[in-house]
Amino acid sequence: GKLGSDERVYVFISAAMPLQTVRNYAASVARLRDPNVTLVMRGFVEGMTKIQPTIRFIASVLQRDASCNPADGKCEMLPASLAVDPLLFRRYGIDRVPAVVYARGVKAEDAALSEGDAKNTSITENHTVYGDASLEYLIEQIQRETGSRSLKDLSGM
Repeated sequence: GKLGSDERVYVFISAAMPLQTVRNYAASVARLRDPNVTLVMRGFVEGMTKIQPTIRFIASVLQRDASCNPADGKCEMLPASLAVDPLLFRRYGIDRVPAVVYARGVKAEDAALSEGDAKNTSITENHTVYGDASLEYLIEQIQRETGSRSLKDLSGM
């Protein structure tokens, strides 16, 4: 990837957003091909008691071909990571979606725990942008604000 090991781009999404918008973000994350760029949901679809709605939602977001029916055979998935992590929403004060956060100076004590947990992860700085715009455009906005060379490389500017 283009981002340093201490840099992250989190793309905060919700199942309440239009599916095509979320699919567009997933396709952009896949195109960037950086393991430090992640789609993030606050919680499970229809709550934690039912996992199937969340699995179906994630599958519909990450399927390369939206018309593919998994029951009919294997559907190719986009290579994009998607996490369910309410701690990241809280850490960055995300109160509406879509939102994109760029964090640098990220240092986690335990990689298996949430980077949203302030007891586990320290962060030097972060920048947030909101709006229903392309991920590439939102990353360019943050890059202009921060002067980050790795974001410039990531977005191909």
